[in-house]
Amino acid sequence: MKTVSLPPTINLHSLAPCNYKCGFCYAGFVSAKQSHLPQSELHEIIRQISSLPPTLESEVRKVTFAGGEPLLSPTVIEDIAFARAQGLVTSLVTNGSLLTEDRIQRLGPILDWLTISIDSLDAKTNLRIGRAARGITLSADDYLARIQRAKALGIRVKMNTVVNNGQCSRGFQCVHSHRPPPPVEAFSSHSNHRGKRRGL
Repeated sequence: MKTVSLPPTINLHSLAPCNYKCGFCYAGFVSAKQSHLPQSELHEIIRQISSLPPTLESEVRKVTFAGGEPLLSPTVIEDIAFARAQGLVTSLVTNGSLLTEDRIQRLGPILDWLTISIDSLDAKTNLRIGRAARGITLSADDYLARIQRAKALGIRVKMNTVVNNGQCSRGFQCVHSHRPPPPVEAFSSHSNHRGKRRGL
């Protein structure tokens, strides 16, 4: 019987929709046959991941709930709780727009890692690159409040940012070429001995 080999961290893109329209987003899901994965199938995948033995890199496997925007799923908190109950390290990647006080509070006991995508703190820039929902963007104070609340509940926080041409103002010097490089994902974190990450 063939042994399945998976990395210590598995990203679960369980739904395709997003409330932002970032022009640089790689998550097009053009080959997806459905907009979301049924919960029964998602939970079976999580069960199978949790049943695999530890890796050399980490004693505990981590699952990251991503999208699309995962907080658009009405069951995402239940799904994260299920993964945590299976003994997995849990992580969520979000643009932060739907990260309400109530959701953060409910995530406190079940979420290990929160990753917020922040590409600019300037409202005009965010509108230009598509990081807005119905014309509404998040301010620096909005992001900070979410981060501080999550950290107060014991959730570790890190930030993703995509360096792109839409930011080429306000102190950014961009290098143009005939063939621009792919977007760069950056985060502030480092690994500890259990394979988890320590962030902000």
